[in-house]
Amino acid sequence: MFAILGVVLAIVAVQVYRTVGDLFDANGWVNHTYQVKEQIVATVAALRDAEAAQRAYLIGGNATRLTESYAALPRLAQHMTELQRLVTDNPAQIENARNFETILAQRKDLMVQSLATYQKMGLQDYRSNPQLAVALEQDTQVDALAGRMIALEDTLLARRQQSSEAPVR
Repeated sequence: MFAILGVVLAIVAVQVYRTVGDLFDANGWVNHTYQVKEQIVATVAALRDAEAAQRAYLIGGNATRLTESYAALPRLAQHMTELQRLVTDNPAQIENARNFETILAQRKDLMVQSLATYQKMGLQDYRSNPQLAVALEQDTQVDALAGRMIALEDTLLARRQQSSEAPVR
């Protein structure tokens, strides 16, 4: 009788151990997903901070805003580095992160070019410069790629939650 109870208790203990382990793993993936999404948003926010400060300088001429724009660029690089570190376990996201980094580098280069154009031509001529159209297209690309990366993280998380198997990554 005690032997049967001991066996039943051992089976229950093993199941509890497995279940807790599965919950712990699932929680880790949920946390990872939110970290990736947070880095995507933080990276885009750093770019938007730099752009907003640059626009404020172009419109108002306040050199402090130009300093803020340049100060935001290293934060952009830091967020991008952290994002790439977080997605090393996912080939699709690695490719997305590379594309994201390329677009961000192009955007930063265009910001520098735009500033040089403004300083040479003034605000009125700067507004008619074709660089503005390119900048708007790049901003659209940044937003679209960030959206795709976030959607992919959501899809992966949903698959993990539906499956009791090992993680998809």
